[in-house]
Amino acid sequence: MTSGSAESTEPTGKNARHLNADQRPFDRQPGESSRAYAAFVKFRDSTERKVSDQGGSAFRWSAEWSWGYRAYEYDLFMAEADLKDQVRFRREMHDRHRRMARLAQSKVVEWLMTQSPSGLSSSEAARWFESAVRVERAANGSDLPGTSEGDRPQQGPAESLADVFGLPPEQEAALARLLHAGVPRAIDPEE
Repeated sequence: MTSGSAESTEPTGKNARHLNADQRPFDRQPGESSRAYAAFVKFRDSTERKVSDQGGSAFRWSAEWSWGYRAYEYDLFMAEADLKDQVRFRREMHDRHRRMARLAQSKVVEWLMTQSPSGLSSSEAARWFESAVRVERAANGSDLPGTSEGDRPQQGPAESLADVFGLPPEQEAALARLLHAGVPRAIDPEE
């Protein structure tokens, strides 16, 4: 049984009390004394979880109030909370990385538009652009296992540079010429 369920929680010990099904098992139970609950909390939050470390009444309270079961339910609850925090953190991180990648791409394009073909190595321009695209793909999860090109649903036609970066057609043509200026020579297998 998992925490938060409305099902009956009936511990198995012969002296164990029934836990209230309408509340989390690790919360203070009806009829549980404040001392017994305080001892449970110390047990639950301890590293080794030794009943013997909680005082003389701890063995009776542990059996009566199902400390092992309640501590286990608490662990499940905390693991779920931790997982939610990790997912939220990763989503925020990926969103931040996507924004940074888009900004980097736009800055590279902006920079490339100010360069003359003679002042810029085509391999440098290609590396800058490739790096920005790689960061964006990673931030979108495109480099994760199970997300290869064959695993993703097919999308429409590839976007042009004007579509990707919102460039006017004349700037797209200038950027394409700039990128193309030295790249074919660098990758042409005939040479």
